[in-house]
Amino acid sequence: MNEEKVLSVVIPVYNERDTIARVIEKVRGCGVKTEIIIVDDYSTDGTREELEKLCAQNKKVRAILNVTNFGQFNSPFYAMCQATGDCVICMCCDFQDPVE
Repeated sequence: MNEEKVLSVVIPVYNERDTIARVIEKVRGCGVKTEIIIVDDYSTDGTREELEKLCAQNKKVRAILNVTNFGQFNSPFYAMCQATGDCVICMCCDFQDPVE
């Protein structure tokens, strides 16, 4: 049996309302079966509301909405622990990492 592998992509965010939809679109268009996990570190700019909308539109996008800012190391680690794919990568939401 040759099942297609799933790549879990963890994207930590903090006040990324203007870029989150674009980065999700880029990841989904990479040609690989993906699970996208966005972990929000208690954004205050509308990112959380944008994430709720994006998750409702696509069941392959999941969000973890932290109740406080747990920081750049704890939040991604927790999200990686929630991943169900065959491999997990972590990338920035602000396109520091080329999605391709």
